[in-house]
Amino acid sequence: MGVKMSSWTLYFIYYKSFNTNINRFAGVFVSPDGSMERKACLL
Repeated sequence: MGVKMSSWTLYFIYYKSFNTNINRFAGVFVSPDGSMERKACLL
């Protein structure tokens, strides 16, 4: 049970960080007209 919990937590942290990176790339490259505002929100 404890091992499952820790692995699930690690997966959740990895998933969250992965989503954060995707959002950062999207803010910088996909929408150049709003990249500065998105960068400010992410930072």
